[in-house]
Amino acid sequence: MGRASSLRGGGTAIYYDTKFMACQRHNIFSSGFESVWLELSFPNKSKILISSVYRPPNSDFDKFKMDFEDMMEKLSPETKETIIIGDLNCDISSERLSPEAKSLGQLVNIYQLNEPIKEQ
Repeated sequence: MGRASSLRGGGTAIYYDTKFMACQRHNIFSSGFESVWLELSFPNKSKILISSVYRPPNSDFDKFKMDFEDMMEKLSPETKETIIIGDLNCDISSERLSPEAKSLGQLVNIYQLNEPIKEQ
């Protein structure tokens, strides 16, 4: 997703080795936050979807949540391994979780996502 020219900072990108074939997947795009989706094809013909996502701080979390759910629904027919990385500007490591962090945790559970990073 492009960024309005009046905005500065943040953003997202994906760098990959050219030995992989990559195709940008515009059909998974969501307007509520910045994201890039690529389908990478490996030499053994397997494919994965990878996304880099950025939710700006102070953006409307409820809108983000709705758009994230829409994005996950677009992914539901896919049978490829999917990796979502990025910065959602939501602290899930705190002992006292904010309402946004609790809501994000519910999304993670509903869509059976796995958070591999446990510490900062």
